[in-house]
Amino acid sequence: MNKFVVRGFLRWLDTATEQEIAARRQEFLDALEHFQGRDARADLRLGLRLIEEEMVARAGLWRSRP
Repeated sequence: MNKFVVRGFLRWLDTATEQEIAARRQEFLDALEHFQGRDARADLRLGLRLIEEEMVARAGLWRSRP
């Protein structure tokens, strides 16, 4: 992914709802089963890592609230 795509994805990720994030995560997982290209798979794995980091961060915020 080039840096402009990553920036756009991060902006979306920052404002997306949990349902939107879960849906996009599933789309990426499904796409991994179909794409064979090394670069495409690397981009999908990067997207998944960013999504999972966001999910962990949001879960941590909910736990830290009184």
